[in-house]
Amino acid sequence: MEWIEHLKSAASNLLHKEKVETELDAEIRGYVDAVTEERIAAGMSPEEARRTALLECGGQEQVKQAVRDGRAGAGIGIVGQDVRFALRLLRKSPAFTSVVVLTLALGIGANTAIFSWVNAVLLESIPVAHPEQLVVARWTAHAWPHGVGTSSYGDCGRHNTRGSENYNGCSVSAPMFREMEGRTDLFSSAMAFAGPAGLDLSGNGTATIARGELVSGSYFETLGVPAAVGRILEPADEQPGAAPVAVLDYGYWQRAFGGSAGIVGRTIRLNNVVFTIVGVADRRFTRLTPGETVELWAPYTQAAPMGIRWGQTYKTDTDAWWLTVLARLQPGVARGQAQAAVNTLFRNEVLHGGKPVWKEGDNPAMTLVPAQEGLVGFRQEIGEPLLLMMAAVGIVLLIACANVAGLMLARSAGREKEMAVRLALGASRRRVMQQVLTESLLLSVAGAVVGVMLAYAGASALAAFTKANVHQSFPVDVGPNATVLLFTAGVALLTGIGFGLAPAWRGARTRAAAEFNKGTAGGALEATHGSRRRLGLGSTLVVMQVALSMVVLTGAGLLLRTLEKLRSVDPGFDTRNVLLFAINPKLAGYTGDGIEQLYQNLQSRLQALPGVVSASYASDALLDGSLWTEDVKVEGQSGKDTVEAQMLSVGSNYFETMRIPVLRGHGLG
Repeated sequence: MEWIEHLKSAASNLLHKEKVETELDAEIRGYVDAVTEERIAAGMSPEEARRTALLECGGQEQVKQAVRDGRAGAGIGIVGQDVRFALRLLRKSPAFTSVVVLTLALGIGANTAIFSWVNAVLLESIPVAHPEQLVVARWTAHAWPHGVGTSSYGDCGRHNTRGSENYNGCSVSAPMFREMEGRTDLFSSAMAFAGPAGLDLSGNGTATIARGELVSGSYFETLGVPAAVGRILEPADEQPGAAPVAVLDYGYWQRAFGGSAGIVGRTIRLNNVVFTIVGVADRRFTRLTPGETVELWAPYTQAAPMGIRWGQTYKTDTDAWWLTVLARLQPGVARGQAQAAVNTLFRNEVLHGGKPVWKEGDNPAMTLVPAQEGLVGFRQEIGEPLLLMMAAVGIVLLIACANVAGLMLARSAGREKEMAVRLALGASRRRVMQQVLTESLLLSVAGAVVGVMLAYAGASALAAFTKANVHQSFPVDVGPNATVLLFTAGVALLTGIGFGLAPAWRGARTRAAAEFNKGTAGGALEATHGSRRRLGLGSTLVVMQVALSMVVLTGAGLLLRTLEKLRSVDPGFDTRNVLLFAINPKLAGYTGDGIEQLYQNLQSRLQALPGVVSASYASDALLDGSLWTEDVKVEGQSGKDTVEAQMLSVGSNYFETMRIPVLRGHGLG
């Protein structure tokens, strides 16, 4: 085949270069000798005949170069020559090379570090089989559902609070999940989950709190996640009378159980209920919802024995909306088709079921959102800040490119003679530009290599800082992967071309005659015009640097002002010298009045400690985002009107401990 012959020819030209060049020299000499003999036979002298033959040949070096350019594989050879020449030049200027590489490393490294976060948080797909086939059930309405209890663990983002014009959520009741699961004409499988929540785990050394997720038996089957050890959960595990079983996360198995090979069959206690470990999930399944850590999975039908709030009537209560539903579409079923069917099912239940929760005017609807888009998690909190940081470091890289372009222009001023000689010897302006761009690309690649190392250190430091300032583990892998390295390679390529275009264009525009005539009156005049021209290009780069720097400085100033404003905001209580900690007495078996008595005893003992001015307790910490609302009947209000109030359950001396001023009356003693 033709392309095979082309490859063979290219390989021969590259691997046997000396032989090919020798044959070329012999061929050109033979041509010149033949023409010389013809001219001698026509009556010319040998010297004149030789000179005429060389003129007809057009210059041996130019002919050789034209032949080389036409050979198979010539492009590879030219690139190799340019790379070797560029490396020699850069080695001769170590100071210049070091400054440029370091400047580019900082710019490319910053972009790579932030992109590694953007990729891990916003772009990386769910590590399951065919995630594009998974959809999340999400409801919307113009009013809050009436008479139902909803529970969300942040999977679909922050819920709208009451008082908004539009509401949404992804929690549904167990009966609704069962109806959706039964639509096998739409879904090849469906599963439900709730959590993760803190579970008291004992039976593995010191008791700890493990983040457990309660799921349906079809959880792993729907996701297409196999077991690394043992087996996954199965539908039979959620049937009445089934023994309590659990599956461990691979990382948690390694950390908490030392990767024990005998983990299958081992028993642990979760909230004082004995569970048998039946398997470990595949190590590639690191998360479902972005930012959520799950250390083990158990059937959601075990919620009641473990004393979890929603588990008491999990099977029949249509008023308890606590499960998030994911389904995998049947092959050939479009998302819109499945959504129309599920929406009809949902509206019939919430508008005309046994306990209607909306009116027709509220326009309740259920949508099926792609899982990658619907499972928001902590993307809602940090997605926009990450994109802003990406824009900021992008501007920093542009400034770095402008700085390097200025350095390259200044350096090219001393190479004008070199460019003039190359052009005079027959080099094309394209070849001159190619050589200069090769140098800039080598510098960019070197900067990218150093930048990747800086990026890994920076991204890891940012991850460590984030983990130290959140109340739970932070499962974000910001290490370099194929996507991040591909991004870095693209940035390096664009950067190398970006800052290399100006000096390459200038080198290609060099006029040989003007360079060789420097020192004469005409040459001096020409040099003056050239300087003005270069001054214009350099001035443009300076203006660009200043403009971009002003954007960065303005943004930094606004950020500092915002931080200062946040520091000066009065939250309504004294934040100084306040120590917070949380406990869950239910995990230790406390119930009812016993919980209140425990809190009072702890308050008395803490208040008696040296250095403690006051102590109290509350159902939630202030400013932690928790929301508890109740409809309150105000004394003197007519009819059945109520007022919606945000509630917080507190102990005695709470206002004194938090130093919350009481404008009228007194606090709770």
